[in-house]
Amino acid sequence: MCMLVFRQKNIVFKMEEISVILNSSLLQMRETSTTSATFVAVRNTSVAGKVASTAYEWRFILPPYFLIFLLSITGNCLVIATLASNRRMRTVTNVYLLNLAISDFLLGVFCLPFTLVGQIYRRFFFGALMCKLIPFLQAVSVSVDVWTLVAISLERYFAICRPLKSRKWQTQCHAYKMIAMVWMLSILLNSPILLVSELQPMRGNAYKCREVWSNAELERAFNLGLDVGLLLVPFFIMSFAYSLIVTKLWRGMRHEIQHNFKWQRHWYKDFDIKVNNNKKSVKDFEIKVNSIKW
Repeated sequence: MCMLVFRQKNIVFKMEEISVILNSSLLQMRETSTTSATFVAVRNTSVAGKVASTAYEWRFILPPYFLIFLLSITGNCLVIATLASNRRMRTVTNVYLLNLAISDFLLGVFCLPFTLVGQIYRRFFFGALMCKLIPFLQAVSVSVDVWTLVAISLERYFAICRPLKSRKWQTQCHAYKMIAMVWMLSILLNSPILLVSELQPMRGNAYKCREVWSNAELERAFNLGLDVGLLLVPFFIMSFAYSLIVTKLWRGMRHEIQHNFKWQRHWYKDFDIKVNNNKKSVKDFEIKVNSIKW
């Protein structure tokens, strides 16, 4: 009897152990199912977010980029073809405009397509060499644009405010020299971009093109120099030149208006004097005729 009771207790104890094991396995299965469900849900939401963002970019970002690219390429090509083919239009100002059109064309070619691809795909596809060349050519094009506008403002200032002195040196040869100086300085000042632009690895065997500086102070000094050289200094030079041009033209217009007003007043006075003299002569004639009749 004791043996039977002991066996029955063992059987009951084993049954309890089996039920505990089954309950724990069920709990683990529920936990795994919930974690897998949450993982699938998160993955689905991330995929849906990527699809939605891609659709938004293709619908709202691609058309403006394409329109700006098309207008930039066609417009600058027409300007370059017109000024290059017609020698009569190669004045000093048009030489600067030709250089401005060339730099704008380069900026449209090397900025818009690569920026659009990076904006849509969030990675860089074009290799290490293009990672160095594209940012460098973009910076050079912007620098040439800015300083060509500065050269045009100075050329207009000397042509309007100092016309007699500027005729001696304001020639096409001088304009070509200024353009060559602008290109050389732009290439020289933006050359550090060639050295610091590198491909940086990302997840999923992808790369991004970033500037990698060895020292944060050098990067800060370079960016500050670009801000001063491409924003502040050109802004002050152009503002000063065009303010002097506006002042000169306004004084000339005011002087011309005053001169015309004085001339009109003098003409009206002469006209009134002539009219009065004619009236007097007519009266004298009438008096003579009447005297003859009597």
